[in-house]
Amino acid sequence: MSAVAGSPIAEFINETASVENADLVIEAAYKQVFGNAYLMDSERSKVAESKVRSGEISVLEFVRSLAKSDRYRMLFFEKCPNVTAVELNFKHLLGRAPDSYEEIAQHLRILSEEGFDAEIDSYLDSDEYFCTFGDMQVPYVRGYTSQVGKSSVGFTRSFALFGAACSSDKSKFADAATADLKPGLLQSSPGTIPPLNPIPDSAAQVPVKVPMPRYPQELKLMARELLSEIQERQGKGPYCNY
Repeated sequence: MSAVAGSPIAEFINETASVENADLVIEAAYKQVFGNAYLMDSERSKVAESKVRSGEISVLEFVRSLAKSDRYRMLFFEKCPNVTAVELNFKHLLGRAPDSYEEIAQHLRILSEEGFDAEIDSYLDSDEYFCTFGDMQVPYVRGYTSQVGKSSVGFTRSFALFGAACSSDKSKFADAATADLKPGLLQSSPGTIPPLNPIPDSAAQVPVKVPMPRYPQELKLMARELLSEIQERQGKGPYCNY
């Protein structure tokens, strides 16, 4: 909870936004929508970034473009069960855990009957989204505290869905066979807060520095040749940062 409570809200104000402010908003949007997953430069939505920087589209529409991107679809819809994908949509787009299994079932019907794009739109076009974030704020995690008009069970359920601040949804859910919240939702259970694991007394007070591995010279040469070939194919010239 302390990792997200009090975090600054990323908001874009077109009339006065600086380059630094635009960078902050864009990075916050990627982090929220993709669940802290690392994206390579080639996987980012460069056209949408340019449009939000120039004020051609709002932050809301930028979030929509990320959530409807092929990369998002591949990570969280094609590799996850539908229930897990819906749970992650609640986390990524509304910043909270679903209140009930009925709420998940509603979105499963949208996904089944109307498709992927309609499922994404159902969150971003909702009154809840607009009243909470408006059209120029990046969605943020808000399940760690009580919310007006929302059941308090969302507080405990958020622990199962959000995980540690350093975790990535790309690795946490991609190979999951079942959704994290499904059992509790089916039983109308509020869920539980997992116990904290204390640091044992025997733990080292000073981190131990692990020596860097030594690689054979032949392996280094092979790696350099491969990297140079990749750089040349991409039109960036030979790779020379060793």
